[in-house]
Amino acid sequence: LGSPEPIFPDQPSIVIPSIPANDSVTIPLAFTVQTDSTVLPSSLLVDVAITYQIPSGDTLSTQTGFLLPLTLLGCAVPVLKTNDVRVQIDTNKEPPHLAELFRGLSEYSQDIQANAMSFQFQAGGDATILVSKNGGRYRIQASNFEALWLLLSELLRLLRGFHRDGEPLVVSVPDDLPLEDYMMAVDRHFECRQRLVEAQESMATVAAQFRAIQKRLLVKYRDKNPAPLASFEYLFESTYRKLHSSAETVEVCQVALKMASSSLSCNTHLLLLLLRYKFQHSFSREDFDILKNCLTPNVTSKTDASGWEETVDASLAHLLRTSLSKSSKDSGAVAQPLMVMAETTKLHKHIALVIDRISKGGTLADRSAAKAASAVKKDKFESAVAVGAGSASPQRPPPPPQEEAPQTSGGSEAETLSFE
Repeated sequence: LGSPEPIFPDQPSIVIPSIPANDSVTIPLAFTVQTDSTVLPSSLLVDVAITYQIPSGDTLSTQTGFLLPLTLLGCAVPVLKTNDVRVQIDTNKEPPHLAELFRGLSEYSQDIQANAMSFQFQAGGDATILVSKNGGRYRIQASNFEALWLLLSELLRLLRGFHRDGEPLVVSVPDDLPLEDYMMAVDRHFECRQRLVEAQESMATVAAQFRAIQKRLLVKYRDKNPAPLASFEYLFESTYRKLHSSAETVEVCQVALKMASSSLSCNTHLLLLLLRYKFQHSFSREDFDILKNCLTPNVTSKTDASGWEETVDASLAHLLRTSLSKSSKDSGAVAQPLMVMAETTKLHKHIALVIDRISKGGTLADRSAAKAASAVKKDKFESAVAVGAGSASPQRPPPPPQEEAPQTSGGSEAETLSFE
């Protein structure tokens, strides 16, 4: 079992001796939330990897996942007015009563109103949902983007389940993408990386000095007639205190980097979600999956050339050279080897360029190859029908179903809304 920090499974691995054929086994799972943590998880998804052995003796594996309840992270509170950051989403459905939608929360709290609710995270931060009187429009406002992402993703998941019958739910985003705030999250993560590298280098220098002093002291102790220690004792103690202080600084920087990584992961999830719904008229699911692999929300704490900034910059540069290229000059650019970044200016530029070209109708999936493969299959099928026409006339199978185009909300401009 793999879960995002600060949520930890009580049993990371479980062994099941055997499962009878055509039978099932129910396994209760328990999770613990680190209450003293100030880090919000980037998602509520738990990854499950299963390895099993079949009667022939072969070992197989599969993967799945499930979502944890939002109640693990906090509780509903009386409606708050915090609106440091906010996002509006429009839908084509009449909004349900929020207490009915968030049944898991309303069982433990009476503070959820019909058109307003607030959620307080125990790790810090809060988020509020306001439903417009005009119907089908929601404003999510929060103290930070991390809290906003977690409540917004839960809201959309519940809305899709609530409206699963009948006309499909259509979601649109009338506001601009929060690119400036996202770039600030990228810079904070990169600065935390740099501070950690500087602290580690400083600790390595002090540790080398401390080892040199230890060696000199050992040499003196081995002498038959050792000379007075003079200032070596003071030098040894002061270097030890400095080494201890450097180790504490490294630990503080590691915690700060972990928090910045979680924040950047939440911000990336939010940006991808908004981008998917804002450009859904030209941005397919396949395009979204490709972009999510390049602008990945799986933010690491590595400080070498394989860090998040370096790998994302290289992936986005590849997109700009291939599927999103505007000219032969772009496609002819040579890929550069991964090197530790000195600044994030180029990364900012690549992120902005990719989003700009997607907003202008750019696609990431290679649809030309798919069309060519479809044409080849069609030619082969028609040839087979022509060959068999002299004998019994075979019944031609129906053509493969066409992929439905993503539905849009009509593209109307955002109206002035009144929220309660």
